[in-house]
Amino acid sequence: MDTKKIGVVLLTLALLSPLAMAAITTQNIVGAMSSLVDFVTSLFASLTVVLVALAAIAYAAGNMLGAETGARAKVWAQNLLIGAIISAIIWLVAKPIIKSLF
Repeated sequence: MDTKKIGVVLLTLALLSPLAMAAITTQNIVGAMSSLVDFVTSLFASLTVVLVALAAIAYAAGNMLGAETGARAKVWAQNLLIGAIISAIIWLVAKPIIKSLF
């Protein structure tokens, strides 16, 4: 194939791709939103558990370290715990919000 034929094929594909995207049905959108709900709930549930575990490890390490380093580790643990609480709130609120969109 020469470059002119390749250019024509690429131009044809570029012109037909919006037509393929227009064929998205309502069922596909509902399926995509359902998979988004599943992804968000599993992601934030896992993230909450990991953040709580890391906060516990950081707090325990802070008790074994010196005064200044221990204080920094305890602040880090506190911030991890706040992140876990925010993650849990998002986990609890995301499903009803996304479900209300469709």
